[in-house]
Amino acid sequence: MGKIENIENKMETLIFLSKEPLTVEELAKFYGLSLDETQEILSMLKEKRKESGINIRIENGAVFLVSNPLYLSLIHISEPTRPY
Repeated sequence: MGKIENIENKMETLIFLSKEPLTVEELAKFYGLSLDETQEILSMLKEKRKESGINIRIENGAVFLVSNPLYLSLIHISEPTRPY
């Protein structure tokens, strides 16, 4: 596994586990990367995830994991059926 791929995987995990949105700047500082390097890694993650059920979105400098709009039509949200 290459250095960039290793950082990609770690960055994705950190984004997933964070209770609050992380910013591109925070990720860059945490991994000791430039903003450009961090943006490049996030772009690679976005590309890898574009066909999966989870996408990466960057909005106002904050990074989020979001559901893929391609699959929203497959999800039927309703009141759960209770067994009692």
